[in-house]
Amino acid sequence: MKASDMRIYLALAALAHVQPFAFVSGATLTAKPTSSVVIADTGSQRGWHQSLALIISSFNGSSNASSQSSTIGPPSNSSTATLIAPTGLIPFHVKGSSTTLLFHSFGVAIPPSYMLQCLSISLTLVLKFTLRGRGRDLIENGYFVTTHLLPHAGKVTIVVADFRGTGRPMDYFDLGDTLRGIGDFITEPGHGVTTLSFQVDVDQKGYVGTGHVDYEPFESSA
Repeated sequence: MKASDMRIYLALAALAHVQPFAFVSGATLTAKPTSSVVIADTGSQRGWHQSLALIISSFNGSSNASSQSSTIGPPSNSSTATLIAPTGLIPFHVKGSSTTLLFHSFGVAIPPSYMLQCLSISLTLVLKFTLRGRGRDLIENGYFVTTHLLPHAGKVTIVVADFRGTGRPMDYFDLGDTLRGIGDFITEPGHGVTTLSFQVDVDQKGYVGTGHVDYEPFESSA
């Protein structure tokens, strides 16, 4: 993998500072920030997931650092699962994949570190499948939702839902490419880090999914 291709992974890992997570649908996942993040090259059999694994080290953690948590559950609005593409799309091909994301409906700004932390957590969850040879498994229940809660800062939510109801499901390879594409898109010059929506188009499959990124700032009761 070229040094330039590792940019997004290094950014995700450096900003996340969280331990590995277990993928449990509907359960709360917690982690403590750590001071050491290790990037491991595991070879190259299928693009991103084999060439880079995010291995989060748990030693030398800070006892006074604020905790972070993430939850995974069903999307709050099932209406996202539609094959009707909106207008004003910005196409973005995910390097090293057969996936193109079509971004639209850009909204409020998201602090970059919050967004990258949520993406890093999401990619870590997907890697638990792909690195175990389960990348072709269909995503559970047809959706993937990660909500990253940041104490006194708000929360970032990433939602991806496939079109299995019309015979176009997504597997974990597709999901990983989608998450990686979001990270690549927001870190490219000229693209802001904002709430947004997207469609997922995969070569030989067509439109297989849709999703959005939301941000709810912390509101003090004082």
